[in-house]
Amino acid sequence: MKILIIGGGFAGLAAARELSTISRHHSVTLLDRNDFTTMLPALPDLAGGKISASALKYPIRKLVPDSVEFKRAEISLIDPVKKEVLTQTGTLCYDYLITAYGSRTDFYGFDQNPDALYTLDSLNSAIRMQRDFRHYLKTSAQPGLVICGAGYTGLETAFSLRYLAEMSGCSGMSITMIEAGERILPFLSPWLHGYVTDLLRRRGITVMAGNSVSEFDGRCVTLKTGERIENAFVCWCAGTRRAIEISGSPESLKDGRLRTDAYLRVQGYPEVFAAGDAAAIEHNSSFLRKSVNFAIYSGKAVGRNLAATVTGGRMKPFVPIDAGWVIPLHETAVGRLFDRYEIRGRLGLRLHYAMCGLRSRSLRNGLKFIKTAVKLFERGGTWHLISKQGF
Repeated sequence: MKILIIGGGFAGLAAARELSTISRHHSVTLLDRNDFTTMLPALPDLAGGKISASALKYPIRKLVPDSVEFKRAEISLIDPVKKEVLTQTGTLCYDYLITAYGSRTDFYGFDQNPDALYTLDSLNSAIRMQRDFRHYLKTSAQPGLVICGAGYTGLETAFSLRYLAEMSGCSGMSITMIEAGERILPFLSPWLHGYVTDLLRRRGITVMAGNSVSEFDGRCVTLKTGERIENAFVCWCAGTRRAIEISGSPESLKDGRLRTDAYLRVQGYPEVFAAGDAAAIEHNSSFLRKSVNFAIYSGKAVGRNLAATVTGGRMKPFVPIDAGWVIPLHETAVGRLFDRYEIRGRLGLRLHYAMCGLRSRSLRNGLKFIKTAVKLFERGGTWHLISKQGF
């Protein structure tokens, strides 16, 4: 059997390790455009200069079992009908496929001066953002930061770059967040939503909800409502979609995630499994959000189910466990643990760095994050914890 895994992130690596049980008897190959994996939750920290790039990357080859082949490949198309994967150097055939290719920035059709827009969906994009933002601060008399999208990534980016500006001696920079929705983070409880909006106000960050960018000439931004922001450094954090095109029109969500059955097989293509940000996993009448936790455990599940398929074993339905989420906001954070306890303050921030450390691919990288979490304890500060039912 020829088995291909596309993506060397959290989901793809978890699947590869599970397939080590059959990889000595079947051909298992992991494909990725890079030869390293990235700690994606820490990209805003890298963009803001709070942690080095070396702490976020680790060679993929050192993370897969010896019996699993790794190939660096730029994939242009997946054809599930012909069971082929098209790369820049040729075509690869498969008997079974795991799509764990993650996601990329979605511009929603906006194509004005894309080279002057900054994204945060890869290690290189975070390095570019930090480098060019430092230069922008040095050369701009009246710097202004514009963040398109006030979701998880947009908020983290705004607070991280605000910190970098302060560390660079620029305390008067304007920060404007553009959000198409009528309300930022609508899933937050009134308690947490009030905390975030008050924090934005106190930090001088303006949020323009119900708005969008209509024109961008490479430096000046014109909004749908007519406002114009001159000489802006513009970061696009408005959303993501699937990273690789797929022919055959498999059933997908608007963001390109592939709908799966209970065993994480792509609907209509039982020889194709999906995990991580590539998968639209339905649970309790809704679809799971994109998260590291779900990526790791769905990757393990597809690896086990594919191995069971090949060996004639019994597949098991994927049952997700929601450990929660955290939105780091530089010196504080908001989040929810186990879908019950809402948190704000330094506790969430400590959890963010601690989990990055625990999920790092090497002891050296992990210690860098753990040390950052420990420093927060040394600095002191307060945090709050409540349940969904009240204080």
